[in-house]
Amino acid sequence: MKKVLFILSLALVVLFGANEIVRANEFNWTYFETEDGKWDGRPIVTTKSKRDVEVNLGAKDGRGPITVGGMSVDGKTLKVRLCNTETGACTSNHHFAGSEDCYATVFDGMKPGTYRIDITDGSASYRVRGYVRGASY
Repeated sequence: MKKVLFILSLALVVLFGANEIVRANEFNWTYFETEDGKWDGRPIVTTKSKRDVEVNLGAKDGRGPITVGGMSVDGKTLKVRLCNTETGACTSNHHFAGSEDCYATVFDGMKPGTYRIDITDGSASYRVRGYVRGASY
């Protein structure tokens, strides 16, 4: 009986632990705002088998990125980088490609780890807000 309970408990831990990792790698839209001192989006976990990361900038609310004042912003002018939560090392900045419906960029061959998204707008005179999502594959 103890063996069955142990195996059942172990299965639950593995199941819920794996569920958290899967959730960290799903494409879920998250609100962001540049120059607010916070990371943008949810953490992204890369593994030996999932080393590529796609980051999307887009239209959860039906429109692309806008300034805090409400003016539309071309997502191609924004830059994004990924920063490793353990080492603090960051990738070089990538520009987004695409259109207002969904801008995207890909980071290839990332080292296994947990990364945070950092989006910059390149101007101190305004801030940009919108929605971002990312996942490894």
